[in-house]
Amino acid sequence: MTRVKGFTLVELMVIIAILAITASIAIPNFTKLIRNNQVQAKAEELSSLLQYARSEAVAKRTSVTVEAKPADRQWVVTASGTELRSLDYNPTQADIKPNNNSLSFNPSGTANRNVKIGICRDDDKANGYMLEVMHSGATYLYPRGKQDTVGTNLASCTPS
Repeated sequence: MTRVKGFTLVELMVIIAILAITASIAIPNFTKLIRNNQVQAKAEELSSLLQYARSEAVAKRTSVTVEAKPADRQWVVTASGTELRSLDYNPTQADIKPNNNSLSFNPSGTANRNVKIGICRDDDKANGYMLEVMHSGATYLYPRGKQDTVGTNLASCTPS
């Protein structure tokens, strides 16, 4: 009598059950990872846009304005009435809330005001970001869930 090599139905069912259990554990964590990465990516994109605006002000020796347009879900960089660059965002992935909708960089690279910008999804401050533009023109993107260099937890996704 020859023996046929292969898997029995019981062995296949056990493997499928183990895969189902593993997937049920992994999928929620994977979804959370994707959500957090979307917020982080938008925070880094906005930080890059602000740094670009500052460098353009210095390079072109003119004032460059960065304006939030919440109705259009967009941030726009302009110089002398010409749009240089824009950043679109989807509030269902990452909502961007500034304490001031407009900021200008002077030819020296300084900003006309301090601006704080909260970047969160569903007001989840533990996984949100605070971006700050200082009057000196320096841009700081604080670590996830923090609102300053001291490490204070983010109190709100809407900066004061």
